[in-house]
Amino acid sequence: EVSNMAAAAVRSMLGSGLSASFARMSLRMVHSTVPQQHFCSRAVERALAEQGPAALAEQPKIIYGCRRDLKTSMEKLNILARQIRGLPVDKAILQMEASPKKFASQICQVLRITKTNAKAHNNVADPSNLFVLESYVGKGTYEHGIRFHARGSSHRAHHPKAHYYLKLQEGKPPAKAKRESPVLFTRKLQERIMTAPKRIISSLE
Repeated sequence: EVSNMAAAAVRSMLGSGLSASFARMSLRMVHSTVPQQHFCSRAVERALAEQGPAALAEQPKIIYGCRRDLKTSMEKLNILARQIRGLPVDKAILQMEASPKKFASQICQVLRITKTNAKAHNNVADPSNLFVLESYVGKGTYEHGIRFHARGSSHRAHHPKAHYYLKLQEGKPPAKAKRESPVLFTRKLQERIMTAPKRIISSLE
């Protein structure tokens, strides 16, 4: 449904006299959170052929969301993307609402829309029973301009853009694996402490 609406929007832009490149650029700004089958139709068809519809229905559902061409760099946006990885969706929304970062509101919108689409398009009974499976960024379309300097010189200016991608999975977030302490290093360190003298005596004393 969303893809048909997007195609109709492109046709209307082309009919009004706008160029095809500008129409595609405007289409990329549309929020593209649609059902899972739209993004991974080949993977779904392969799973249906190998495992059957019953096995596919038992797997936890994954809901996709993205926001393209945000006017910021990947490094700045990745700080926010890392902050919500592995969190429940409600807690991730609270984190973005409390964040003072400029583009935290954009990520919060993606979380809210993806959570809403989980019930509308993916038949998720409880949208609150979702957690952030993946949250990552990608390089967007860079714009170039002119940066003027003294004495009539000029250089190229770069205006970066970044894409934000989100995956929500149904269920509870997995427990974090505890990091095992290095047993050998600890034992060797203890032996060294026991054998070393408590007070180092220098030759000057």
